[in-house]
Amino acid sequence: MASRRSYSINKVILVGRVGNEPEVKEIGEGKKAVNLSLATGYKYKNASGDLLEKTNWHRVNAYNMLAERIEKSVSKGALLYVEGRIDYQTYEKEGVEHNSTVIYADKMTVLQNPKKPEDGTQEHE
Repeated sequence: MASRRSYSINKVILVGRVGNEPEVKEIGEGKKAVNLSLATGYKYKNASGDLLEKTNWHRVNAYNMLAERIEKSVSKGALLYVEGRIDYQTYEKEGVEHNSTVIYADKMTVLQNPKKPEDGTQEHE
């Protein structure tokens, strides 16, 4: 009898602009975490034929060596390629339930960074 295997994939790929300076936190002995916002967008026409633009904001977290690399090479306005997994969280604040979506990055490439020296793309895992 053949075994039944269950496969699943949780992978997200984003290319967008960094909306704030990355927030770096120490999370233990020599370990770091980085939180940044990443904007992605698209254009579309509404029913009247007007061209509109939609921006989506993504919360991206990275840890350890990737966090250190982001701290050194990424600034607000940078164009990033990010790969990671998506996670949905629910939390309560002041008696109100909130939902949050987080991208946990495991790979990042700097495509363009206006505030850092230009020396080509920088891929980090």
